[in-house]
Amino acid sequence: MTVPVRYYCPNCEAIVTLEREASMADKSVTADPLDGWEYARPFDDFEDADGVEIVCGASETDGEGCGQVFYLNFVKFEDGETIATVADPAQHTVLLLRGRIAVEADDAEVAVESREGTFLGAISTLTGARRHATLRARGPTWCCLFNEAELEQLVTCNPAVAVRMVRSMADRIATGPPRVRP
Repeated sequence: MTVPVRYYCPNCEAIVTLEREASMADKSVTADPLDGWEYARPFDDFEDADGVEIVCGASETDGEGCGQVFYLNFVKFEDGETIATVADPAQHTVLLLRGRIAVEADDAEVAVESREGTFLGAISTLTGARRHATLRARGPTWCCLFNEAELEQLVTCNPAVAVRMVRSMADRIATGPPRVRP
């Protein structure tokens, strides 16, 4: 199922609308392409691409914009690829869109999350506390990554998402392994 998704041009802040699969995840919108990434055009089949090259002011921006190129970068992790580690600074919360994420603590797999809409790492993102688990993709996995400001905006503008995130965290705390406090 495709849905219209809106982005801001990083050059002039014009709004761009792109029709894409709802399950695809965004990593970032950048003014420059990421090294080694392959980009498709907005009206090409871009499910297998790393992202989309968008011209601000073209038809997807309703003719408004600066005419500069910018890049939408997707988040897709392959089987075994590390999403976050204990050593990583807690800069992002992971929202599972499709696939499975293994949660590892002390080099052992303690859980596998497969429910779409599950938030992982929100406590560390919001508090700055050190991560206590490594997150690893089990098969192809699509995620959204939110920094603290993006996460705050998401839950402020979408109270139902805030409730879902709190329930997800509470469930993991209640059913997961004991947490060691520093």
